[in-house]
Amino acid sequence: MTIRNCIVTRCSAMLVILAGVAMILTLLAGCGGAPATTHPSGGQPTTAASIGDTGHPADALKHPCARLSAATVGAAVNLQLNAPTELDSFATVQCDYTATSNGAELVVAYTIGSDVVQSYNDARQTATQNGTEQDVTGIGDQAFFQTDLATLYVLKGNRSIVIGLTFAAGDPVTALAEAKQLAPAAIAALP
Repeated sequence: MTIRNCIVTRCSAMLVILAGVAMILTLLAGCGGAPATTHPSGGQPTTAASIGDTGHPADALKHPCARLSAATVGAAVNLQLNAPTELDSFATVQCDYTATSNGAELVVAYTIGSDVVQSYNDARQTATQNGTEQDVTGIGDQAFFQTDLATLYVLKGNRSIVIGLTFAAGDPVTALAEAKQLAPAAIAALP
């Protein structure tokens, strides 16, 4: 099976793991507040609260998914992608991209707050203990790649970016190359 032929059912376990990582980072960055809102990038949320008026730390991120287009992300990973869906929570905004051809999924999650550095260090320590951490230089203030999850973690000031290439979990070398190519655009999407 090639990376590009990965179907959603084979990637579902990796998606569950990545969703768990995003949830843990959110919880470590701060708890509380209103429930998450989901909406297409740049569109109106499906709940009454919208980013920018919730009083949550994630409000400062100001719709990064709208600034990280499907075309930009697709060019980095050699896939044609649908417009991202944005999931907003207390301290995290998650941009979910889906390939138009095979349903492969990619996640870019942004977290902000005073606990971001500790959360990043905790994730790195866990990956190191599991033997799945690979240091990455030249991206953000600090970065590492978790080989088993095909996920790049980037720390930039009091913000973190997690780029999960779940469709590429079987090929960490390619996943890392694609995540590194995407990282500058993901960082540029920060306000």
